[in-house]
Amino acid sequence: MKKMCKINVKEGAANRIIDHEIVYKHSRSWGHWWQKVNKKETKAEGYFNVVSCHLLNEDQKDWLLKMYHNHISKEWVLRLICQEERSYHHNLEKLKKHFKVLLEMLWEETVFEHFHHHRKRKRH
Repeated sequence: MKKMCKINVKEGAANRIIDHEIVYKHSRSWGHWWQKVNKKETKAEGYFNVVSCHLLNEDQKDWLLKMYHNHISKEWVLRLICQEERSYHHNLEKLKKHFKVLLEMLWEETVFEHFHHHRKRKRH
């Protein structure tokens, strides 16, 4: 019974973040040598302010900031991009799925067991 409740909380929080806390933008995709791939704006971008999110606890924020440090700006904004498809809507759906998988990982205990174990070893 506890697992069902935990899954509902995890999915509910992830969906609320995806729907309300991530800012989505679109732009043209670029190819090699800065050539525009197509004339339509098909690239989907998602921006998520990790620090200001009230649905994540401090451990979850720390994990995101450490694991995705290459994708986080100085303002603590996580930026993810999808430009694999020829349609903005398909890229947006893929981007949302990626965000959902990433956010649902934050509620997995095994992720934090490894993270805390690594942090404890580093401090000694």
